[in-house]
Amino acid sequence: YATEEALEYYLDPRNGLKEKEIFQFEQLTFNESYHMDCEAAVQRFLDNTFMKGNVPETVMTYSFVFWAIGKGMNISPFHLASRVYQEQGKGTSPLISGTYPGYEGYYNYFNIGASGKTNQEVIENGLAYAKAHGWNSPYYALHYGSEVLSSNYIAKGQDTLYLQKFDVDNSSNGLYWHQYMQNISAPTSEARSI
Repeated sequence: YATEEALEYYLDPRNGLKEKEIFQFEQLTFNESYHMDCEAAVQRFLDNTFMKGNVPETVMTYSFVFWAIGKGMNISPFHLASRVYQEQGKGTSPLISGTYPGYEGYYNYFNIGASGKTNQEVIENGLAYAKAHGWNSPYYALHYGSEVLSSNYIAKGQDTLYLQKFDVDNSSNGLYWHQYMQNISAPTSEARSI
């Protein structure tokens, strides 16, 4: 549970006006002027992560997949790569292993629907979501997870990391309740990785 002081700090956008944290306010839609030829830059970011090579079960690199999905769905490839990195860290989560008992062959790179009171509940809810939506390959999980980001958040005005966490824009969903993640420091830490 977050303290009131921590919430006040992260909710106040002025505290994000620092060299690395400012990227939580960057627009997350695909921008032809700087995303068109960014696959190599995305690869440099991924080189120090579990996503440095090919997407499992494909011959495509993660950087190419993030670029192609981003261009096709109007999402920043950097955002897709950093969001998966934020959600999966070292890449050892059962949500992307494809081997979790009862959910073999299902993947959820974006942790969509992965909530609960225990680790087991979080994992099983996330994999149940993946199974219900047919995410039976790493590529499908990346593609359709990106589609959820695009249609449920970015296209509805939550077009920055900050707005995906702190729903302070009343233009689409009402105020305060429509958040992508529970972690109050996620916009700041994801901005640092960008």
